[in-house]
Amino acid sequence: MNTKKAIIFDLGRVLVNIDITKGLFALFDADFSQGVDNAVQQIMYNPVFKKFNQGSLTPEQFYEDIKKIFGIEISFKKFKVEWCKIFLVMPGMYELAERLSKNYRLGLLSDTDPIHWSFLKENYPVLKFFANPVLSFQAKKTKPDIEIFQLAARSVDAVPENCIYIDDLPKNVAGAESIGMKGIKFISPEQAASELAKEITF
Repeated sequence: MNTKKAIIFDLGRVLVNIDITKGLFALFDADFSQGVDNAVQQIMYNPVFKKFNQGSLTPEQFYEDIKKIFGIEISFKKFKVEWCKIFLVMPGMYELAERLSKNYRLGLLSDTDPIHWSFLKENYPVLKFFANPVLSFQAKKTKPDIEIFQLAARSVDAVPENCIYIDDLPKNVAGAESIGMKGIKFISPEQAASELAKEITF
């Protein structure tokens, strides 16, 4: 294993921003009056989303389940477009990843699905800096399962103690720290860069 520090990033709301009120999520009849995070929890509580992220459903099966659960009539082609409208550029993250990539191995650990991943690869150049992403639908596990953090460490050829992990969710930061990684809770690109500067030189 390489002894040099490696930096592993979460994807959504870290490398790429998310607006959950856009696209298909706007049709799910969630109550956004109590805040976006609360609405997301209402929607994602349904086990079909976890099954899709864990690779237990094909995109076509997921599409059929979503139509039945939420009473949506939509073509599969339109469904895929609407499903991916939530993503936005996270200002500053391309530049940060580019700087770090010159001297450090970068990893990506994401709870995601094949539709989102295909779209993001094609449309978000920041992902070119991550050669061996660990994706939940391929790993068949989601965060904060300890095994997926171990997979992420191996993906950057590092022991957990030499990894810095950045995520917007405290439970995932805690999961990374439980196996020895240094965890950083993401708030903004500037804050993440400042926290990283305490650990590494770049």
